[in-house]
Amino acid sequence: MGAETSTTVPLPLLDAVPGLRYIVSRRDATRPLGGDMSFSTGRDDPSSIVSNRAIGLETIGATLENTVMCGLVHGIAVAAVTQADAGQGVRSANTTIPETDALITDVPGLTLGMCFADCTPLIVVDPVRRAIALGHAGWRGTLAGMPGAMVRAMHDAYGSNPAELIAVIGPAIGPDVYEVGADVAAPFANAFPAVEVLQTISDKPGKWLLDLWRANAMQFHQAGLCTAKVAVSGICTLTHGDRLFSHRYACFTGEREGRFAVFLRLT
Repeated sequence: MGAETSTTVPLPLLDAVPGLRYIVSRRDATRPLGGDMSFSTGRDDPSSIVSNRAIGLETIGATLENTVMCGLVHGIAVAAVTQADAGQGVRSANTTIPETDALITDVPGLTLGMCFADCTPLIVVDPVRRAIALGHAGWRGTLAGMPGAMVRAMHDAYGSNPAELIAVIGPAIGPDVYEVGADVAAPFANAFPAVEVLQTISDKPGKWLLDLWRANAMQFHQAGLCTAKVAVSGICTLTHGDRLFSHRYACFTGEREGRFAVFLRLT
C-alpha cells in the first residue's frame, strides 16, 4: 500500500509481495461511528458497520461479497476458507465462521478480514504457493501459540515451507504500556523462560509490562520462519488511540469503543 494515507497504516514488508493488497483501517471522523468496523461495538448501527467495511474494502479492490470474516474467541482455531465461504460474517455477525481466530486461503481474490482493538493482528504470506493467513492473538492466543498454529495450517493445507513464509505483526498494544497482573505474567514467564517478554514496573508492585510483539515474533521464528522475514509494525494501539481504535484507550478516555479492521487479499 505504500506510504501511510488517511485510510490505512503501512506494513512495508508486505508491500514487496506481488499481487498482495491489504488495508489496516484507521479511525475516521468523517465516517459513521468514526470508522468502526465491528458489529460488536456498532451493534446499534449495523448498516454503518457494513458501509465502513465496504469503503475499506474498495481501497484494495475488494467487495463485501468476496470477503470472509470469523467470530473471534481468543483461541487458536484456524479455518481454511474457499470461494464457497465468500460473504460469511461480512454483512451480519450471524453468518461469521464461528469460534475461529485465524483464516487461511489460497483462492485469488478472496479477502480475509478481522477486527482488532489492542490484540495482535498476525499476517502470514506464502509468496511461492500464493497463500495468505490472517490471525488474531491477544494474550490468550499468544500464550496458546497462534503463530505456530497458522504456520502448521498453511503447511498442511498448501504445502507451505516455513522458510519461505513472510509474517507481519500488526498494530497492537505495545510493550511499553501493556500492563498485566500476576495471573497473566506467571504463565508467560513459564512459557518464555529464555526471552524477555516481561518487565517489572517499579512503582506498581504486582504489575508487569508484557511484550506481545516479541512473544509472537519468537513463535514465528520457532515455527521455522527466517528472522529477516518476520516484521513487527511497532505501532502501539494504545499510544496511537487517536488514530487506531483501542479498548484500553477508550477505557482511559471515556470515548466510545470501536474496532479497526485488517483486510488482506491476493489478486
